[in-house]
Amino acid sequence: MFALVPTRHDPAPSRIRYRLQRLWLTQRFRWFLRRGLPIGILVAVVAGVINDGRVQAWIGAQTAALRDTVAERPEMQIASMTISNASPDLTAQIAAILEMDLPISALDLDLAGLRAQVESLDAVKSATLRLGAQNSLQIEVVERRPVILWRKGDVLEMLDETGARVAFVPARGAQPDLPVVAGEAADAAVEDALRLLRVAAPLGARMRGLVRVGARRWNVVLDRDQTIMLPESGAADALRQVIALQASEALLDRDISVVDMRNADRPILRLNPDALQSLRDARATARDDAI
Repeated sequence: MFALVPTRHDPAPSRIRYRLQRLWLTQRFRWFLRRGLPIGILVAVVAGVINDGRVQAWIGAQTAALRDTVAERPEMQIASMTISNASPDLTAQIAAILEMDLPISALDLDLAGLRAQVESLDAVKSATLRLGAQNSLQIEVVERRPVILWRKGDVLEMLDETGARVAFVPARGAQPDLPVVAGEAADAAVEDALRLLRVAAPLGARMRGLVRVGARRWNVVLDRDQTIMLPESGAADALRQVIALQASEALLDRDISVVDMRNADRPILRLNPDALQSLRDARATARDDAI
């Protein structure tokens, strides 16, 4: 006979259960089970659906159909184009370069590309394009203003105050009111040229133009083949000295071909060949008389 001994139940949790309970007490683990895991599963399902080629094709077709429906609505149709602040000639150039086949849907317009086309014209400084009222494309232009002519060999260009080309000119007579400059890199010194032209205003009709020499200094060209050679720096002051001498001594009315002001401390005058020969003859006569 064996005596029955009752088995005692250990109330302590097992090791695995104990660790799970401890893990459940951490906030990150609870957040992962309640939110992170469901979100991860949902993202994985959606990614799998989207990466399916048939689903992608369906989405693309639905998107294209929706776009076409919107694009063909009457309120999206651009039926006219207006160009403001441009001369008639420039207006015609803009219309020609854009080649707009109206009406066209606003969704098919590439405003940035159209703006680049308009601003590629020499005469356009800047342009603003926007869709306006009554289904119209409005183009507002800032047109370059020509201030000077630049002669490059046989080619004449109109330049604005920044030296940018406005247009080609067939002949000097087409723009008789604009002053003329010539020489290498004269377009890069338009601001200096305009300043000298203002200083040279007292010379009036005798002024023929300016020539850029060595891309660093200017010569003033007058009628009667006279030239005033200006220094690289202080050109305006040197020109004022010559104009002052003209006002007081009538310097430029004499038989002088060149007034060299490149050294302001030592101006040099060059006589015309006839005047130089006359001077030599006079000196020879004076020597003979002395003998």
